[in-house]
Amino acid sequence: MQVLPNRKIRPRDTLRGALNLRAEPRDTVSQRCRQCGFMAFRASEQCPVCGLGGWPFAPLRQAHDEAPATQAAPPHD
Repeated sequence: MQVLPNRKIRPRDTLRGALNLRAEPRDTVSQRCRQCGFMAFRASEQCPVCGLGGWPFAPLRQAHDEAPATQAAPPHD
């Protein structure tokens, strides 16, 4: 006779499951405001820092096959 568990056992609950877990990658910062330089995970219609509207965010990198882009300073007026 086998004793049934009183809850569903997930793979993360067992030692083998815990050892086999893979870390989920975090979102990386990919957008930068053109006016103030605020960095965001995704573009939004308005910058929360400087209030500039009209989709002020520009991508940090254009393509994956290019060399890693350096983080440029915001433009000086």
